[in-house]
Amino acid sequence: MTLSRRLSMFLIVLAASIIVLARLAAQGTEEKPIVAAAATAKFGAIPNAPGCFTVAVERGDPTKGPSVILARFAPGCVAPFHWHTPSETVMVVSGSLQIQMKGDSAFVAHHGDSSTFPRITSIGQLG
Repeated sequence: MTLSRRLSMFLIVLAASIIVLARLAAQGTEEKPIVAAAATAKFGAIPNAPGCFTVAVERGDPTKGPSVILARFAPGCVAPFHWHTPSETVMVVSGSLQIQMKGDSAFVAHHGDSSTFPRITSIGQLG
C-alpha cells in the first residue's frame, strides 16, 4: 500500500472517529423532559414591576434571556409600557388579558388565546 493511500485511510478513520465521539458526547448533554405542576409553582413579585401581578419562573432566567414563566394578574392590573429583550409568547389560561404594543391598537386575549411578540418590543396595559 502506498504512503498516500495509507494517509488517506488514516484520515478517513480519524474523521469517522471524531464524528462518532462527538455524537456520543452529545448524547450525554441532551435535555430531559421537564414536568412542572402549576399547583406547586412558587409565585413572587418582580423587581420594578407593579405589585398587582406575580410570576413563577418555570425555566430559564428572565433577567438574562429566554425563559418560561407563569404569571398571575390581579383584576384591573395595569403594567406601564416596558421592554423585553427576548421574544415573548403569552398564552391566557383563564380570564382575559389586554395586550398592546406601543403605537398599536390593543388586543384582548381570552382563555386559550396566545400571542407572540418579537425581540425588543414594548408591551403594556396588561390586565
